[in-house]
Amino acid sequence: MNFEPYNIVLSLMDDTKTTLTKQPYVEIPSSLLGKEDNLLFQKTPSSIQESAPVYQTIEERQAVRHWGELSVQKEDVLTILQSAYQGDATDWESEHLAGLDIGFVVYVRNMEKVTPAIYRYCPIRHDLVMIGELDLYKMEHLVLQREFALAPVILVITGKLGASICRHGSPGHRQLLVRGGMAAQRAWLSSIGLGYGGCIFAGIVQKYLYETAGIDGYKEMQLVAYSFGNLLEM
Repeated sequence: MNFEPYNIVLSLMDDTKTTLTKQPYVEIPSSLLGKEDNLLFQKTPSSIQESAPVYQTIEERQAVRHWGELSVQKEDVLTILQSAYQGDATDWESEHLAGLDIGFVVYVRNMEKVTPAIYRYCPIRHDLVMIGELDLYKMEHLVLQREFALAPVILVITGKLGASICRHGSPGHRQLLVRGGMAAQRAWLSSIGLGYGGCIFAGIVQKYLYETAGIDGYKEMQLVAYSFGNLLEM
């Protein structure tokens, strides 16, 4: 069956790849690739959850603006993150081989057996690594719409802007935006398949991203965000 929205995404991805500037080989500085951060990560993989089919989740989706009190399961969050990361690695293999993978900063308010805090997703370990405490005051100012700040989990998808521009020139910025959107779409579909509700959004204040997670907007740039959790039963 032809799924037209997916075909549009594939066309956009192909178009983005063909418009990338053919730059002469340039060695990307390790400071732009964030290689020093890999010291935090050691390989200890966790399990992956199985979700419902894509078409079923799309047919059952609905708009709800309130969150329930039931905690999100860590295994589900890791499954959602793995789906988004591995999908990007498959579609943009050459970028990952060059050290230009995407990143995920996870703001956790309500997750089963997980301390509310700020984490990074480590794809090597398939786990969350704590990077800071969760300041509820800053969370209120991190997003432009309050309902997102109250979400059990917020995923901020990031890309290495400086390194991408070094590799591709200015089209590297466009490529990152396409990849961020595709990763957010995968996260959304995975979360719905696991029984959660969520919303993709871009209304994040850069100042508080830097203060809470060290995202400076150049070495690492936020591309888009996704808030999700269990929904309030109506």
